[in-house]
Amino acid sequence: MRFSRSKFPLSFGVVTLALLAGALLAIGYSNHPIWWTTWLAPAPALAAVLISPQRTRTVVGLVIGLFAGALSLSYRIETGSVSAAVFIAIAYAIAWSSTLKLAATVAVRMNAVMAALILPVSWAAIDTLLIQFSPHGSIGSLAYSQGRILAVQQLASLGGVPLITFVILLPGSAAGLALAYLSGEKSIRLVPQANTLAVVTSIAAIMFGLVRLNTDPLPTGHVVVMIAADGNSPARRDWRDFIETYGAALDRAARPGATVVLPEKILRVDETGMRQARRALSALAGERSATIVIGVEVDDGRIITNNALALLPDGTASNYVKQHLVPGLEAELTPGSRDLLIGSPAPGTGIAICKDMHFPTLARRYAFEGAKAMLVPAYDFDVDADMMMRVAAIRGIEGGFAVARTARDGMAALSDPYGRIIDKRRSGAQVGELVGQLPAALNSPPLYVLIGDVFGWICVVAWLAIAIGIRLARKTGSAVTT
Repeated sequence: MRFSRSKFPLSFGVVTLALLAGALLAIGYSNHPIWWTTWLAPAPALAAVLISPQRTRTVVGLVIGLFAGALSLSYRIETGSVSAAVFIAIAYAIAWSSTLKLAATVAVRMNAVMAALILPVSWAAIDTLLIQFSPHGSIGSLAYSQGRILAVQQLASLGGVPLITFVILLPGSAAGLALAYLSGEKSIRLVPQANTLAVVTSIAAIMFGLVRLNTDPLPTGHVVVMIAADGNSPARRDWRDFIETYGAALDRAARPGATVVLPEKILRVDETGMRQARRALSALAGERSATIVIGVEVDDGRIITNNALALLPDGTASNYVKQHLVPGLEAELTPGSRDLLIGSPAPGTGIAICKDMHFPTLARRYAFEGAKAMLVPAYDFDVDADMMMRVAAIRGIEGGFAVARTARDGMAALSDPYGRIIDKRRSGAQVGELVGQLPAALNSPPLYVLIGDVFGWICVVAWLAIAIGIRLARKTGSAVTT
C-alpha cells in the first residue's frame, strides 16, 4: 500500500494509521490492557508521522498522543482531579508528538537503526524521570501493559520498568520504519538492519524471561491470611465499626503462627483510639502467637497520618507511616519518611501501604535493607484492582521478594519473587478471606537491586544527546549521517 502526500496535507492513510496507533496505545495504557497492543502501536504511529508532510508531523503526533490517553482520562479524574487529568493527558500527548517527530527526523537524517531506537530510548528515559520525580512514581508506564506476560516481566529484574518499556517499543518502531519505506519514504536507509535488531532483541529478551522462570518452585512457609471487605465506609471507621465489620473474621484468621493482613484505612482514630486499638490487637496477637497488620488513619489533632500498625506475637507493636500519598485525595495527610522491617513472620518482613508500591525506588531500598517479603495493606478504586495487583507483583520481581497485598475495593493477592500470582481474591460487600503461604525470597538479589536504574539513566543521557544534536544540526543547516 502506498500513501500519497502530494495531493492532501493529511491523507486518508495517515489519518487511519494515526487513529489506529492512538487506539492501540489507549488499550495499552488502560487498566485492562491487552499486551500485544503496545508491541504493535509504534508501527502505525511512526509510519503516520513519517509519511505526513513535515509541517503536519507535530499535529499527527499530538492526535496520536491525545487518543492514547482517552481510555485513562476518567480514571485519572476519579483518582485525582479534572485539572490534573487534563494536564497529564496533554503532557503525554506532547511527549508522544515530540518523540515520534524526533524518530522521524532521525530516520531521514541518519538511518533506520538509529531511528528504531528513538521511541524505546525516549520512553525508557521518560519512565526513569517519572520514577524519580513524579508523585505517581512509575504508574502510567507502558511496561505495566505486560502484567500478564511473565517472560517479559522478568526484564524488571535487570533494568526495572524502563527496560521493559524499551523492549516492547522496539519491534513496533522498526516495523513502522519498514511500513513508511514501503509507502514511499525511500530516503530511509538500513531498514532491514533495524528490523533484524528488533527481532534479535525481542527473542533474546523473551528467552531470558523463559530461562529465568524455568526454575524449581520456591519453598513456601509461613501462613498468611488476607481479609477484606468493600464496606467499612469512610464515614464509619471507628473501633466499634471495625469490630462489627472485621471482628469475627479476624478472630478466625488469627490462628497460631499465622500472619493476618487487613486493608488500608479501615480504622480512623485519634491518639486515644490508636492506643486502644494497639492494646486490643497486641493482646490478640500475643494470645494467638500471630502477626497482625492493619491500616489505620490517625488524627492526633495536629497532623493526620496513614499508618500500617503491625502487632507481633511477642505482644509488641510497630508502626509504619505511608510515605507516598495520593496527590489530591490525600492532601490532608502527612507522609512518613522511614521504612519498616519487622521480625515476624520471619526476619526481613517489610511493610508498605498501597501507593508506596508504585515506586521502584522504595522496593529496591527495602531489598537493600534485607526485605524477604512485603506485607501491603491497600485501598483501590475497584476498576484498577487487577492492575494494582500486578504493579505490586513487579515490585517483587525487582526486589526478589514475595508480596502479600490486601485491598478493599480491589484484590487480595499473593505473588512470588518472579511475579507469579500464587492466589488472588476479589473483595466484595461481605468480608472475604484468602489463605496462602509466603514463598521464600531469592537466594541472591536481582541485578536491579544492585544497579538500580542505570539502564534508564543511560537512556536519559542518550535521549538528550540525540535531541540536542538534531537541534544543533538544524541550526547549522548540516546533515547528520551515520
